[in-house]
Amino acid sequence: KRPVETPTHFRWQISIRYALAQLAMAQGEWARAELLLDEVARMDPLRYSPLIATKTIGASVLLGEIAQSKGDSASARRRWRRAIAQCRRVLRFARWREVIGSLRAPETFGMPELAEVIQLGGRAAGALRACAETSGRAAIAWRLANQTPADERFLYQVEVA
Repeated sequence: KRPVETPTHFRWQISIRYALAQLAMAQGEWARAELLLDEVARMDPLRYSPLIATKTIGASVLLGEIAQSKGDSASARRRWRRAIAQCRRVLRFARWREVIGSLRAPETFGMPELAEVIQLGGRAAGALRACAETSGRAAIAWRLANQTPADERFLYQVEVA
């Protein structure tokens, strides 16, 4: 028998795959990281919560950066367009209660995580714009020059790819 999958199980499938992809990148296992990130990018965060989209959209953004670092601009643009579409969908269909909980005692993590969803969409939009106006290498340079403190953990990974 297969165990019943609850929304919480699904959330952990996303989080664990994303964490394993981060570990694979840190170990230089790029093929494995890309497979895991691709799985995460294809998962629907709204099955659990709009806030887990930080992982699904983040995976699309990272896949675009990895593709761009390999010189595959077409794939990079596809990934970044997907990240923007995911961001738009999550923001459109997010239930406010899932973001902050009760207005009387709002959750402290919801708004910052929703802001990260928007920031990731902005990161993809900036990369697409840079690709449209410049060569791929310039797009990576633009991306690195315009990262926020929350993005610093990705700097080494993109340079290594």
